[in-house]
Amino acid sequence: LYEGMKSSNNLILFGFLLYFQF
Repeated sequence: LYEGMKSSNNLILFGFLLYFQF
């Protein structure tokens, strides 16, 4: 469960990065 949460958190961070890049 913890690993899955970490993966989800990374995905959200990546999304924010893309959002701010555009």
